[in-house]
Amino acid sequence: MNHRSALRNNKEIPIWLYQDDYLVTQAKTENLTDQGMCIKTNGLLFPKNATIDIAFAPENNKPLKRRRAKVVHRSLGSIGIMFSNCDAQPN
Repeated sequence: MNHRSALRNNKEIPIWLYQDDYLVTQAKTENLTDQGMCIKTNGLLFPKNATIDIAFAPENNKPLKRRRAKVVHRSLGSIGIMFSNCDAQPN
């Protein structure tokens, strides 16, 4: 599956990044697709293939909703992640 050809929504949304249930950093999205997103990490690098949790900023004091993802691309200042269930095959 070619993830780079997905339709992208170029929008900055504040998010929180967690690893092993610990808050690592706050960041902003650069663009989003239904399969993943590019995230500005302000120079913080995550290892390729690392599993992280993404939490979108809450609205109206609602609890954070986390989504599991995998780091698939990385460069200085940003990472590309793919949501964990994107490659799931139906039974």
